[in-house]
Amino acid sequence: MNSVEDSRPPYSAIAFVLFVLLVSPIAIGCHPSENSNENGKTILKYWEKWTGTESAAMKEIVGAYNSSQDLYHVQYMEVGGSQIDRKLLLSIAGGNPPDIAGFWNDRIVDYVQNGALLPLDPLMEDSGMKPERYLPRVMDSCRYEGFTWGLPLTPATLALFYNRKLFREAGLDPDSPPRTIAELDAYAERLTKRDETGRIIQLGFSPDIPGWWN
Repeated sequence: MNSVEDSRPPYSAIAFVLFVLLVSPIAIGCHPSENSNENGKTILKYWEKWTGTESAAMKEIVGAYNSSQDLYHVQYMEVGGSQIDRKLLLSIAGGNPPDIAGFWNDRIVDYVQNGALLPLDPLMEDSGMKPERYLPRVMDSCRYEGFTWGLPLTPATLALFYNRKLFREAGLDPDSPPRTIAELDAYAERLTKRDETGRIIQLGFSPDIPGWWN
């Protein structure tokens, strides 16, 4: 956790506790598509939400995998992050989903509850993929109802930044930041201010990034 003294520009009317993180995108196994062959290889469709440099890096990984063996050929398709959910749902409803997809791990439960994913546990066991390769907290975010529905792709460090001056103004100890979600909720309420109309003029915390709870 990191704290800062108040350094807001004078024109800023809203100050808040900022929860900075990169959520853990995952690679998931969807219902298999109809496999065809390319030069004797089984084709696997892979849709990935990354664009830009992340997508370029993934293309290199896919290319290296395709060159490393003679059984499978992964067809990589870049799908912008804002489009991945819509396109996946449409393809699943139409009975022609990709074999593999990369999207945010906070979507796992919805997809599982709608019967859109296949558990990876049998495939992991057959291939020798051990969950111990990942940190338990990261791996847990890919599990639901006792099954593994995805594998972490780019897990990242999670950090909480807070304004010491605003803590003091709210009667909070800046040397004792919240350490649980319940404490974070309570601190956010204390730090939130409203004007006489009820409009928020200072927001304690805004959980608007997918996966912020990881």
